[in-house]
Amino acid sequence: MIYQTIQQDIDLWEAWIEFDHTAENYFGTLYIMGEVVADKKEMHPFIIKCVHENEPRTLVLEIPSLTHVDTGNMAEVVYSENLGRIDQYESVKIYCNKELITEIGEIEILI
Repeated sequence: MIYQTIQQDIDLWEAWIEFDHTAENYFGTLYIMGEVVADKKEMHPFIIKCVHENEPRTLVLEIPSLTHVDTGNMAEVVYSENLGRIDQYESVKIYCNKELITEIGEIEILI
């Protein structure tokens, strides 16, 4: 579904861990999902993980090459990562063009 929006700073981000009882080598999978305003002319936005040694318990993600637009279509972006331990991350920071767009302080655990 595509719809128009005029705000980039709406808090539409979620983070959760799905426990995988069949996995032997990891606890479960972390999912980060959110929406950003994207220009129709650009590629669909995506998320990449950044290495940040100053905050080892904070997952730092970047949405690269997203042109700032005030109006446009909402695009859903998703990130997932297998976690070795339940407490691997305490928080998530998401940047777009070096600007912090959201910080998630609570990660829900689904068992």
